Amino acid sequence: MATSKPFVSPSFTYETLEETLDIKPKGAQLFIGIPKETSFSENRVALTPEAVGVMVANGHRVVMETKAGHGASYTDNDYSAFQHSGIRSLEFT
Repeated sequence: MATSKPFVSPSFTYETLEETLDIKPKGAQLFIGIPKETSFSENRVALTPEAVGVMVANGHRVVMETKAGHGASYTDNDYSAFQHSGIRSLEFT
């Protein structure tokens, strides 16, 4: 057995890198519904505004309940911000 410990440089750091995948539309359209959470102290939302933008840009239809993202500090305007580009696949109920 080795009696010495491995040397780790103090300047060595671990850094997490974010990776974005390029999603290509496959022709099939999904119909995605995002409800507002009604449980006590539940602040999560199923998709962020950026994720909804990616879904709609790839040809999917997204329907959200009004104020679904308020618990997670996202407004309805955050979700509809990308609609000025002519994309009309996001609806609020």
